[in-house]
Amino acid sequence: MCAQLSIEDNSALLLTDEFNRRYFSGVEVAEGFVVKTNTQTAYFADARYFYALAQKLKGSSVKSVLYKSLESIKEYLVEQGVKTLYVPYDVVTVNQFNAYKAMGFAVKDGTDIISTCRKEKSKKEIESIKKACKIASDAFDYILPFIKKGVTENSIRNRLERFMKKRGAEKPSFDTIVAFGKNSAVPHHETGNTKLKDNQAVLMDYGCVVNGYCSDITRTVFYGQPTKEFKETFYHVAGANLLGMDRAIAGASAKEVDGQVREYFENLGVQEYFTHSLGHGVGLEIHEQPYLSRKSTDVLKENYAFTIEPGLYYDGKFGVRIENTVLIEDGVAKSLTGNGRELIIIE
Repeated sequence: MCAQLSIEDNSALLLTDEFNRRYFSGVEVAEGFVVKTNTQTAYFADARYFYALAQKLKGSSVKSVLYKSLESIKEYLVEQGVKTLYVPYDVVTVNQFNAYKAMGFAVKDGTDIISTCRKEKSKKEIESIKKACKIASDAFDYILPFIKKGVTENSIRNRLERFMKKRGAEKPSFDTIVAFGKNSAVPHHETGNTKLKDNQAVLMDYGCVVNGYCSDITRTVFYGQPTKEFKETFYHVAGANLLGMDRAIAGASAKEVDGQVREYFENLGVQEYFTHSLGHGVGLEIHEQPYLSRKSTDVLKENYAFTIEPGLYYDGKFGVRIENTVLIEDGVAKSLTGNGRELIIIE
């Protein structure tokens, strides 16, 4: 639960999307509504889910309420003296917004209120993220012996995912990316049946979920004999990763950290090949605030979890990305997924 929730006494948060419902209730249910005031949290679910919900919430301070229609929520809000509903505009549909207004409450944007809570991770959240990161890091060590001539991208992906599940992961954080050769130059390559050949880059972008919380890691290795261009590119990216880690301290502007890495690439004359943002928050969602990008307004703070993932991509040749999930701890960024800046050559 959020220790920084800031809403007026006559207000409430109304949440419908799965991630915000889970964050403010601590449980996962397929459908429902969570209503949170300064004094109470209630979870509304219809008859399909209500009894399972009630069991999950046993011993919790969250109240389970049978949902029949929006009238059920309206009655509860009136009883609580609520006049204003805060809803996250970034996920609420127009139909939902109009339905909430029709209940007679003032409806305001609660996006910033929610994101302020979710950006700073609790001790329990950090424990889950660290476990997910440890499994992902171990998966990299596990997979290296299987990177051989003739293997397919799909086979490496499947091995990574099986390993993580055996270690206790619930599922992958996102669609695992394994890219061989020129496919590694496509940041969001769709993993397929491409076979590994001699003298090719191997890029793996993956993660897993533990207790609902994600990890995210990218490693680039080389099978065979790398060219001078590949080696230079790898060490350019490794330097950018180290710079990002160094500059991502408590109190730093996320936009400026992104900008400093871009300036580093510009000084090397390769800035045009860095085609995405430096990083993103990691938590219940694989992409959440804070964002380390050109447009970000976030300021990094203690217990923020996010990625540092610089990359350079040369169309038709290869790409290199080195990504770590990091945590601001004691004021500095600490990697939860190891280093990744050592060039690994598999022969």
